[in-house]
Amino acid sequence: MQASLSADYPPRVVTVMLLANV
Repeated sequence: MQASLSADYPPRVVTVMLLANV
């Protein structure tokens, strides 16, 4: 994930996206 995405989306959303990728 890019740092820009982490800044735009809340930590929870980023975590869900990472889990979805797995």
